[in-house]
Amino acid sequence: MLIEKLTLAKFLLRSVVTTKVGDGESGTEVLFVPKAVKYAFRKDKLDEAIDTLETWQRLSDPSWFLIFRVRDAQLENTLRLDESISSLPVPSISSIRASLHENGVDPIRVPALALPAEAISTMEITEIKLSCCTLARSFKSGRVTLYILESIKLQHPDLYQQTKRNIRDLARRLQHNEPQTFGLLSCKGFISERADLQKGSPARFTMVSRTPPGLASPRSFRDLLINTIPESLSEKFLAAQELAKAVAYVHIFGFVHKGIQPESILSFESIGDGPYSLFLVGFEDFRKEDGRTQRLGDSAIERNLYRHPSRQGMNPGSDFVMQHDIYSLGVCLLELGLWQSFVDYDLEGEHPTISPLLDVPPLASKEAVAQFILGSAKTRFIELARTQLPKYMGTRYSDIVETCLSCLDPDNNEFGEQEELEDADGVLVGVRYIEKVSICLLRRYFRV
Repeated sequence: MLIEKLTLAKFLLRSVVTTKVGDGESGTEVLFVPKAVKYAFRKDKLDEAIDTLETWQRLSDPSWFLIFRVRDAQLENTLRLDESISSLPVPSISSIRASLHENGVDPIRVPALALPAEAISTMEITEIKLSCCTLARSFKSGRVTLYILESIKLQHPDLYQQTKRNIRDLARRLQHNEPQTFGLLSCKGFISERADLQKGSPARFTMVSRTPPGLASPRSFRDLLINTIPESLSEKFLAAQELAKAVAYVHIFGFVHKGIQPESILSFESIGDGPYSLFLVGFEDFRKEDGRTQRLGDSAIERNLYRHPSRQGMNPGSDFVMQHDIYSLGVCLLELGLWQSFVDYDLEGEHPTISPLLDVPPLASKEAVAQFILGSAKTRFIELARTQLPKYMGTRYSDIVETCLSCLDPDNNEFGEQEELEDADGVLVGVRYIEKVSICLLRRYFRV
């Protein structure tokens, strides 16, 4: 596919230049001289060829990075010794391969990640509406630096050291330098604070992430759903692609998110012209994909609505796997396609309630709402994907949403049995996700 697209681009480029022999820096060489008139007539086709190559890159990038999850001695030696790969995004590759080593990446190559608690006290903190994150402004040396802060809860006092190790490992894996490639913010470090019994303050952890360069004005995706109208269908498709990409890289970086919902998705506007970009945040309940699950949940309706039925309530009935994140993605893609929030808030951004779109009576009790989410929400989602969503996004998009929502069903032919997707490197489920979700979303712009 790449050869075909490159050949077309090369043919178009050659058609708008002529060649001549001249003197260059290293002696006699062939020079290319533009044909201005032909370029004027071929510019649209050249732009189209460039767009096609860029789209192909967006489509194929997750596959390339997924390769680096494979435990292979020859690959390891190549990464260490081959000078020809010096131009590759090595920090990002090291972050991905960190999950393959028992003790994480080489500590010599990793900057100090633990930040002093006093760092936050010097920042100006503002809330991000309907988001699990806050925005921090740091004023140093006459310049303002923006950071995204997110708290990670301590599930039990006895788990402080284990939680701290997990957070340090997460911070290591997010030491990449390509936030817009991955849809995941680059982590500056984390702050850990032990419980202070005298002051009555609990133990807490705070992740500190950098805002992506060239982007500003962070807003939660929930805020967008409630208070904005998309300018075009293309804008909705691009947002869906960004979100699906971020979920893919959560797996590629070697962990599961466990809390995908509009409150854990941030949107940034481009400082210049261009569409907004989505980033997945909210790693409050994350864990390593091969880590031990505590099977701890909660009864919050705004969270359980996005959880698979097997992961509902205070004591979920099954261990968390990557497909549970894919189910949560399906609910978010359904909301995005319909552009209707499934959760409503009051004017203060509190007291979440279920949207009437889901056919829950407005005055239903908490017990009735919880029973609906556990027993009927998934069926209602699939019904909306089949009957309402095609009118807004087309049948292909609707099929993708239904695939996500049913990815754990025994009769789902797209993902198959869970046992079939279990391999030593955790690659098979990522491959299936790229095939059935990521690539299908890109097909609207790129025929494969």
